[in-house]
Amino acid sequence: MITEETGVVTLNHRFKEDPSYTGKKMKINFILMELYSMQHQFNLSLTKGLESSSGKLINAFHEKQSKEARRTDLIYSQVHQNAIRSIDQYESFIKEMSTQKVSLYYKVLPEV
Repeated sequence: MITEETGVVTLNHRFKEDPSYTGKKMKINFILMELYSMQHQFNLSLTKGLESSSGKLINAFHEKQSKEARRTDLIYSQVHQNAIRSIDQYESFIKEMSTQKVSLYYKVLPEV
């Protein structure tokens, strides 16, 4: 006599294909580069507009403007890194949500 056997197979199933976030990353990079470029052009125009001037006030302005330019560069870099990291985390979260464990229960029936 053959006994009935039961079992279970568990696997991960992806219910939906993962969307690509490359376009979003490129768009964010483009926007941030535009902002950075505008800020850089603004700093250049300030420097060029005052290059023939001198004095304590002008020197203090140049020093302050130079510090602010470095600070802006640092902020740009941090924003860029945080934006890309956020997109990567979101992408990972979506991938995790679109994959679920599926358990298949089966019973081996005796041959007739």
